[in-house]
Amino acid sequence: MLQGIGAALVNQAGINNENVTGNVLEKRNLAY
Repeated sequence: MLQGIGAALVNQAGINNENVTGNVLEKRNLAY
C-alpha cells in the first residue's frame, strides 16, 4: 500500500516537473 502511494506521488511530481519545464520552454520561445 505504501509503495503504491509512493509511486503515485513520484508520478505526480514527474508530471508537475514536466509541466513546469514545458512552461519555461514556452516562455523562452516567446521571449525570442
